[in-house]
Amino acid sequence: MGLTNDGYIYLWKQILNTSFYTNPNACHLAIHLLLKANWEEKKIVFDGRELVIKRGEHLTGRKKLSEETGLSEQEIRTSIKILKKVGFLTSKSTNQFSIISIVKYDQFQTSSTKYLTNQQPATNQPLTSQEAKEKRKEKRKENSPYVSPIRKEIRKEIKKEVNIKNNILPKGKASPQKGNPKVNQLIEKFTQLFGEPQPKKQQRYYCSTLLKKYSVQKLLNAIEYANEISGDRYAPAICTPKDLFYKLSQLSLYKKKNNQSSNVIDLRKK
Repeated sequence: MGLTNDGYIYLWKQILNTSFYTNPNACHLAIHLLLKANWEEKKIVFDGRELVIKRGEHLTGRKKLSEETGLSEQEIRTSIKILKKVGFLTSKSTNQFSIISIVKYDQFQTSSTKYLTNQQPATNQPLTSQEAKEKRKEKRKENSPYVSPIRKEIRKEIKKEVNIKNNILPKGKASPQKGNPKVNQLIEKFTQLFGEPQPKKQQRYYCSTLLKKYSVQKLLNAIEYANEISGDRYAPAICTPKDLFYKLSQLSLYKKKNNQSSNVIDLRKK
């Protein structure tokens, strides 16, 4: 059977110190009555009469309690006597029903710590909203699977690639200005040899990123070399700044492997 959201009660640890806690039937009934007692005052009509059931009270009977708890009616009667004797509850009975009242209902059902004993450890006291938030954060961190630094870097690169594909620039970085002469040189070279690269904003970003590491002349040489070997078997296909960004090392290795004298970019130098 699935659980339903019918509310909740406070069950403080101080109930461990009550004299009836070691009596299974009395303890069972006490907790059951805490669950069943009115959270707020209500008016009901019973047998044609209006009754006011106050906060902390519950209208019931021995037979009903027996059905709800699984205890026999005799065990209910005995447990009620015990709970009355220790001052947990009082009751008013008629030949039709009983109204049971939890004597210290507010003490049991309050979120305030004013009713807690001075001897109670601080760790048992309710957490503030900020403390609860920090505790949940720590718990999530503890339950999170270990991620190696290498995997973190891979995820970072994948995220960067997705952002670039979606034309999203990193935080705090503006799109390269259209008037940047070095970027314009690279775009013009690609347009001259392969056609205008698209989308423009994304391709200009790749050009700007490459220029942070390599000189414009070396990049122009790399573009020209990529055009020279275009169509060769096993040659890296480079037609856009994005291709150059990801295949620059392949281009250099291809040149070295084939011992060609073209002035391709040397990755060891800026």
